Amino acid sequence: MCRKYDRFGKYIQENKYFISQLNDIGIRKNYTGYYYLVDILDILINQDLKVKSFSRQVYPIIAEKYNTSECTVERNIRNLIDKSWSDKIRKKLIKVYDSPNKPHCRQFIYVIRNYIMMQIS
Repeated sequence: MCRKYDRFGKYIQENKYFISQLNDIGIRKNYTGYYYLVDILDILINQDLKVKSFSRQVYPIIAEKYNTSECTVERNIRNLIDKSWSDKIRKKLIKVYDSPNKPHCRQFIYVIRNYIMMQIS
């Protein structure tokens, strides 16, 4: 059986649930930050990591995995937010993020996390 790989060499099936939820919200795979976000969600939900500082605890894990810097990880997630934040996404996330302003990286990650946790329960 031939398995499809994403551009980072991981099996697409590995985080299938997170990918389907992000697609449902309206966030697309066009940006590198998308893959970082999927891995961060995996860390926050499946490994149940209690995060006090993303820049000290989470971004270094992702940066090491993809052989890049923590700043690059944060910048790519910020770019993902800038490019994908729209009315459609806001309407989907209104239950967990009721603000007219675009969220910062940490806020966005927790909004997505909380949305997914609501879908699970």
